[in-house]
Amino acid sequence: MFSTFVANEIHLIPSFHEEGEQFWSAITLEINKMFLQVTYQRSQDAELKKTVFLLSAEQLERLSHMDDIEISEVNLASPGSLNKTGKWRLEPLSEIYVGSEPGEHWQDAFIYLMDDGQKYIDSAMGNEEKDFTQVHCIFSKKTTEKNSPNKNDRTRNNAHSKRT
Repeated sequence: MFSTFVANEIHLIPSFHEEGEQFWSAITLEINKMFLQVTYQRSQDAELKKTVFLLSAEQLERLSHMDDIEISEVNLASPGSLNKTGKWRLEPLSEIYVGSEPGEHWQDAFIYLMDDGQKYIDSAMGNEEKDFTQVHCIFSKKTTEKNSPNKNDRTRNNAHSKRT
């Protein structure tokens, strides 16, 4: 989870933000756990891109299914314990899979597939990918790119150019 102190709040005039929205100059990651950096824009506001930090794959899954949201970039910020380098890394993410841990723990495990083909396994029980059941994809960069209105417009324009 992320935390901050009241002293870090930045006060802006109301016309610069939505009601209930707050701004902070610093946040702290309270647990040494991966998070997702997601850049998106709302379809009605194509000029303004925002970046959000999410603590769970489920949050990304929900965001990617919102009709008015177009995701342009997803990166995985992973601690050294997950990426096996001993230090934090920020890498482009391609897909996320979720599966069930073996036994009666009712615990989900996650498989993060990076753009370069690397795979990170996030299992609270310390299991390997082969041990998971009911594995399915909950996020795919390919699906997000395919559904992007701008990409479809380019494809249509290219197809039209070839016909003329």
